[in-house]
Amino acid sequence: MRLLKFVERFFPKVFIGIWLNRGRYHISVRKTLPSGSTKSETFSFDADAELEVMSNKLNKIQKDNILSYISLLDSSTVFGAVPTVKRHQFIEYDEVNSSPDFDDILFHPQKEKWTIFSSKSELLHLQNRFQDSGLDFIFSPFLLPNIAKQRFNLSQSTSIFIVAEKDLSLFTIFKAGNLLYGRVIDEIDSNEEIINISQKEIEDNDMFEFDELTPDIESNERYKNQSDSSYFDEGELDFDLSDMDDLNQEEDFLDLDLLDDKFEDDSVDEPVDERLIQKKEKSNNSISELEKFLEEDMVEEDMAEAEIIQNTEVDYDLIYSAIKRGVHNFYNDKLYPSDFIENCYILTELKVNSSFIQKIEDEFSFDTEKVRVDISELLVDLTGEEVAKN
Repeated sequence: MRLLKFVERFFPKVFIGIWLNRGRYHISVRKTLPSGSTKSETFSFDADAELEVMSNKLNKIQKDNILSYISLLDSSTVFGAVPTVKRHQFIEYDEVNSSPDFDDILFHPQKEKWTIFSSKSELLHLQNRFQDSGLDFIFSPFLLPNIAKQRFNLSQSTSIFIVAEKDLSLFTIFKAGNLLYGRVIDEIDSNEEIINISQKEIEDNDMFEFDELTPDIESNERYKNQSDSSYFDEGELDFDLSDMDDLNQEEDFLDLDLLDDKFEDDSVDEPVDERLIQKKEKSNNSISELEKFLEEDMVEEDMAEAEIIQNTEVDYDLIYSAIKRGVHNFYNDKLYPSDFIENCYILTELKVNSSFIQKIEDEFSFDTEKVRVDISELLVDLTGEEVAKN
């Protein structure tokens, strides 16, 4: 240990954070020089096609630096966190109880206050995937809110921390670095009611605003009344139906019989040019093909725009439902030490619409803020913090 501390005084330390998202490994590398200055760079590799290339890059970094530390974000299918360190209480939490194999779960206490857990077999699989370069740490995603709080100097009071990425969504509540509530945000079934709240609970809480429905109800009533003859003021009608009799008596009023005779006269013995007909049909076909092409092009543009939005913005429905469900469970389930929530932080590098943030603030009455994060950089911070402990 003393030798390592001595070496650290003369050689740079390299911290590497890796996480898997959208089928690619995103890597942040930070080199800390003995002078205290740092150099950073980032890489991205396809998780399947470029795995060997990524392995060679990591090996080269390790070869060029005596002190290097590699960390990976846990991407197991079974992972979570509970606000207790007592083993006999673990099974009381649904996130643990729903695991297909309780004996395969590895528990790791944090600050003697709360516990993170993951699948032993899947952790071994991750280690084998990086056997060429090796891994020094595998961090639980539930450690990200705390390190983000330190990095961005966020509030120590009871706060919601939502990690919102395409392949990773968490809902957590922390107070002074301790987890009070934590769940992985599952995909939402549109046919499933997220929260079953009784009518009495709705009436007793100010969480739901019904006043917003009033304008729609009033407008619907107004439109309904428009079908009633009393909706119109007879004095405002300029058109007098009695004038129809005068119109019928006018000599120059259009006679439909004369119109029919005119059409018949124009069509008698007119020579038909087949070339003109073919040309007209060809023109109509061209216009039809052009319209079809334009319609297909518009559909493709709409789909492309929808895909861009889907890939660059958070899933608003998912986050909103997670907040509603999480807040309800936190305040009503006796398993959790409920406390007044003051803040909500959305940790993501995706776009978050300001109107959505305003909606959350208005409906749940806590300050809401989007915090732009790079998860691979947070892993680098975690790695540096862990190395400093030893």
